[in-house]
Amino acid sequence: MGSTPLIMMPLHKGSDGFMSSEQYEKFYWPTFKQVMLKMINEGLIPTPFAEGLFDTRLEYITELPKGSTVWFFDRTDMHRAKDVLRDVCCIMGNVPITMIATGTPDQVKAHCKDLIDYCGKDGGYILSPGTQIDDGQEETIRAMVDFTKEYGVYR
Repeated sequence: MGSTPLIMMPLHKGSDGFMSSEQYEKFYWPTFKQVMLKMINEGLIPTPFAEGLFDTRLEYITELPKGSTVWFFDRTDMHRAKDVLRDVCCIMGNVPITMIATGTPDQVKAHCKDLIDYCGKDGGYILSPGTQIDDGQEETIRAMVDFTKEYGVYR
């Protein structure tokens, strides 16, 4: 058998704006946490894609076993995610698709530099777009990839 598989899990309905914190805590998190723990206990690595904002949900993630998950964030405040989840899990994402679709290569590079410098400090961060890049401009996609290769691969 190969290496331990990552299990991608799109979380379309768990974001901050979809339900209140009270509803999330009562209905969403307990069941989702149970599913995550069962996968972890089976040797899998859950990789939830936290679509939208998960700024108010970050503390819940600290209830999971350390080093057991990779969280892929779309629009969550990545500085806060790094601060809260620093010793809990690997985080990835948050190069905004809007920037990739309408920004300039220099804007993309500056954003990537900030993410690498802050979130990548001491490891535990994978630079990637916040979501699919189907509508991205070739020059901004290349800027993200090339800048990361030159600046941030092993920082």
